[in-house]
This record gives sequence, structure tokens and C-alpha cells, in this order.
Amino acid sequence: MANSLSYNNKLTSRENEALDLLINGKSNKQIALEMGISEKTAEKHIASIYRKINACNRAEAIRWGLEQKNSGRDFPHEDSSDFPHSTVYRRLLRSRQERRILMRKLNLLVSITAGILLGIIAIGMGIPRILMETQSVRASSKIDDILTLVLNSHTKWDTAKGEAEITWYDPNGGEKTQTYVNQFVIYQPLSAYIDGYNKNEPGFNDQELWISDGMKIYDLNKQSKTYTEGSLPKFANDLSVMPRNLSEVKTDTVYDHPFSLLIPAPIKEYIYPEWFAQGNPTSAYTLVGEDNLLGRSTWVVSLKYATGQATAWIDQSIGMILKYSREENGRKIVEVNITSIEVNMPIDSSIFSVPADYRPNGQP
Repeated sequence: MANSLSYNNKLTSRENEALDLLINGKSNKQIALEMGISEKTAEKHIASIYRKINACNRAEAIRWGLEQKNSGRDFPHEDSSDFPHSTVYRRLLRSRQERRILMRKLNLLVSITAGILLGIIAIGMGIPRILMETQSVRASSKIDDILTLVLNSHTKWDTAKGEAEITWYDPNGGEKTQTYVNQFVIYQPLSAYIDGYNKNEPGFNDQELWISDGMKIYDLNKQSKTYTEGSLPKFANDLSVMPRNLSEVKTDTVYDHPFSLLIPAPIKEYIYPEWFAQGNPTSAYTLVGEDNLLGRSTWVVSLKYATGQATAWIDQSIGMILKYSREENGRKIVEVNITSIEVNMPIDSSIFSVPADYRPNGQP
């Protein structure tokens, strides 16, 4: 269980933790188990949450939590088991709060600096030459279309199956890295199979498997052959919160696909890349060019902000991010490579069922 971030200072730290689990579809019994308390105490925490936020039921409490996220607070749904556990690597977690902060740093100072630099270049090279070079970037006028594709990526495919490697780098410039491999099978709208392992330390944090069958979600422990069951929250399929056009995008809001909020693995960010289409596209984004990855045509888009930059290889057909790299203060922080992918292919639906040799957690 990740350390819960505060949804609101009305709630105690334990209530925030209970709300975190509530939003992830946990039952009262599961909340009690994960918090190490009695079911009765868990019910008291939940009742207190309802009272403090004026919610009448679970659905209203979940929606309130999402509203806190959309109003600028972090949304603590990512399990710490998806990321390296050392103190150094915890600082690498690219949370949604961090993304909001980074986008807000696209401020007047950046614009002024860019204007000064362009002025110096114009004097030295001549305005006509600058205009000619700008026109030579053939695809630059497509940036709005590309970001719109990213916003609507979830409408461009029905099934996705593949594997990805996510490498985290030492933010202090050291040579140590950690690489996680995520295996995924998604059948939209709400079925998923997510597995993974630590490539650097085999056996470390490799015991968990996550499945959604479209109605229930299951956390499986591969070592003990047990699982914990939870209900799939109603908000998971509520796409009304998602903008369809750039004109609907607010620059201070991160739009995560609702179902992706439940998936406890970093690969979700790139299968559902809607969050990438944030900020002011005329000043933050640059279309670098085109590339071919895994036999698929991609746009290479750079996103610059005050303290660094990110580069995404965006599939031209479906809008997924097939490759991603981010730097902070000149140092690489994370690199993501989808190493194999199949989309819109038949999927054996049995993969979204709990294997027959698993038993419910707590059952002998």
C-alpha cells in the first residue's frame, strides 16, 4: 500500500488512506485487512469520511475524491510496488502532482527567454532565414492534430497486447538503474491483465498480478496462489470527464483515462496517454519528426518545461506512446520502451479470469 497523499485537510491520515482504498474499489473487509484494523473500525473511518465530505454513499465519496484530483490535488492511486523501493528511486516517481507542477512552470519567464533568444538569432542570421528554417519542419503544423489524437487514443483501438520496459535512472547522476518489465493485455472498456517483474533483481517485487474481468478486480499473489477481490468502481467507465478536443483542455488539469487510474503499473501511462496532451501546445510542444518503431509509424514530439523536457514517440494510428524519455536538469530520469505490441487482435477472454489454482485470500 502506497503512503496516501492528502485528498483534503478535513480528513485524518487514516481516513485519507481509507479513501484511497475506497476509490480503488476495495470492500470494507479489504480496507480493514490492508490497513491492519478491524472491519468495524474501517466502517467508522468510512462513515467519518461521508460525514466530513457530505457524501451519502460510496459513489459520492469516490466522485468527491476525483474532484479533488481535478481541482489540483494529487490522486494517490499508484501502488508503491510498481516502482523501485529504495529512497533514491522513490524520488523518481512521476506522480500526477509533479506533472501539474511541471506544466504550471511553463510561465512567462520561459516565453520571455525564448523571445530574447529568437531575437538574438534573428539579428545574427536574418529573419528570412529563420522563417525558411521554420517552414522546413514539415510536420510542425500537425502538432494540434497529434495532441488531439492522443486525447482520443482510447477510441482508436479495442484490444492491446504487449510488453514494455521502464528504466529509472539515478537522479543524482549515478550509474545505477532499475528496469521493470510490464506485460499487458487490455480488452476495452474494462478488462485487463497486468503482470511484471524487476529485470535487475529477479524475484524482487515479482509476486503480484492484477486482473480486471470487466466487473471485478483481482490482486493476485503468485507465490501464495491467493487473491483479493474488489468491485470495479462505476467511475472506471465514465468517459464524460475526458475532453475530445484541445479547446476543451484546461492547462491546469491532468486528464487521466478513468480506467487507467486503477491499473497498478507504470505502463498504463503510455497505453492510456491522454495526460500527455496538457498545457499550451504552441509553447510547450515541438514536433521533432517521424520514426518507425516495431513496424509502426510514429510522431516524435518534444515537451519542454522549466526544469527539463520529455520526448514521446506517438503511434500515428492509435495515439499510444510507444517510447518515452524524460530529463530533469540535463539528467535522464526515466525511459520507457514498448518492446512488443499487437492491437485490435483477437484476445482469449479466459486470461481475464482468476486461474483455477488460486484461492481467496484468508481461505485455507
